[in-house]
Amino acid sequence: MELSGIHTMTLPLHIACMYHLKHLHSRLFILAHELVDKEPELPMSWLAVGVWYLISQRWRDARQYLSKTTIMNPRLAPGWIAFAHSFALEGEHEHAITAYSTAARLFPGYEKEQRHRFLWLTNLFRTHLPYLFIGMEQLTLSHITLAEASLTVAEAICDSDPLVHNEKGVVAYSNKK
Repeated sequence: MELSGIHTMTLPLHIACMYHLKHLHSRLFILAHELVDKEPELPMSWLAVGVWYLISQRWRDARQYLSKTTIMNPRLAPGWIAFAHSFALEGEHEHAITAYSTAARLFPGYEKEQRHRFLWLTNLFRTHLPYLFIGMEQLTLSHITLAEASLTVAEAICDSDPLVHNEKGVVAYSNKK
């Protein structure tokens, strides 16, 4: 970020890290303002604003800006994941599942794309996270079978994520295994 200013390929990861590291919350606020001032037509600018509102637990404001992100670029999966988080954090589980499902469709994930001539590019965006989050929401709703199905897909994509194994353990416990 210091070398190139606005590097759109790394911004979603950068913003996510700033969300999770409390000492960077004020820096995220500054980054969001800088992005909106410099690049208001960039969906990532509004993603940063929406994530900052998630930190502030202002769900309606977060959804407003995250919705703007998904409208500006309907194929921006990090925007859909953050949008889904805004529902999940407020307890709107069905809406969260719908938004996570959209993100799952946008990331290549589990689909076999061997014929795709840009396979290397799709692998850059391959992630298990939407399926993991769907499984977590299904567990919250006590839909154990649906949760297990989503978590199995998440595990097939990434079998090294400890959170996937933890959630599969919750499923096993719920099934008395």
